[in-house]
Amino acid sequence: ERDRTYEVGTKWALANDRLLLSSALFHTEKTNARTPGLVPGTTVLAGDQTVDGLELGVVGQITDRWQVLAGYTYMDSETEDSGTAAEVGEALANTPDHSFSLWTTVNVTDEITGGLGVNYVGERNNNNSNVRTAPDFITVDAMASYDITEWCTLQLNIYNLFDEEYIDRVGGGHFIPGAGRSATLSANFTF
Repeated sequence: ERDRTYEVGTKWALANDRLLLSSALFHTEKTNARTPGLVPGTTVLAGDQTVDGLELGVVGQITDRWQVLAGYTYMDSETEDSGTAAEVGEALANTPDHSFSLWTTVNVTDEITGGLGVNYVGERNNNNSNVRTAPDFITVDAMASYDITEWCTLQLNIYNLFDEEYIDRVGGGHFIPGAGRSATLSANFTF
């Protein structure tokens, strides 16, 4: 397989570097992509695929204690040539048109920080023939940290806070469910 990517983008620092903006347009071509061969159960390197997209990002220091990070990606994917005629003109597997993330943290005190993050992934197909579709989903994560000393921080992360049931990955003829609610407590040391 061979990939070729073209990208053009820009970054801006505004408001005395308290607001950072970025954007990029990209075009990716994959030649000799894996595709089903004429003999059932075989795979050959004979497909062509493209993805055109846009990425937008924002990082902001709203106040001295409040930070925000957001990102959006749009992808328009297509199978241009394949050993399976049903794939031609269809979107690529596991490639959502839209995905978005938003994360914010607040320094409640000099020692305590809290944060909340939201992730959105649009619907995706499980194969290039678009036989089945995994629905879009939203997950929410949270964190809290406490600076015990200037070199030691205790941090609690909670993933999938609302225990959303979703399909994390797709491929071939199967789906892999996303992880349920989980938590991690860690001690971080700075030297």
